[in-house]
Amino acid sequence: MTFPDTLSRVVAMLEEAGVTFVVPWRATPPTDQSILGWLTVDDVREYAEFCRDLLRVVRDAVSAGSDVDETVANLALQERYRSYDLQHARSFVEAVFAELR
Repeated sequence: MTFPDTLSRVVAMLEEAGVTFVVPWRATPPTDQSILGWLTVDDVREYAEFCRDLLRVVRDAVSAGSDVDETVANLALQERYRSYDLQHARSFVEAVFAELR
C-alpha cells in the first residue's frame, strides 16, 4: 500500500538528479523517434497521484462497506485522468480489498 509514496520518492530523486525523461518499465528506448514512448518526470508524478487517488477511493469504499463490483462500477477517476485506461482496475481493486479485509 506504499506504492504511491514510493513513486513520489522516485519523482523527488529524479528531480534532484536533474532527470528529464524516464524509460518506463525496462522498455527499450525508441530508435525511430526521439522521445516518444518515454515518460517525463511530470508523467511519473501524475501516475503517483493517480495511484494515490485510486487507493484512496478503494479504501473509502471498503470503509463504507462497498464490495468490489460496486467499487469498480463507481470509479470516478476518468475526469481527472482522462488518458488512463481503467479497464483493468478491477484486479487492483480486488488486491486492495483482499489486503484491507
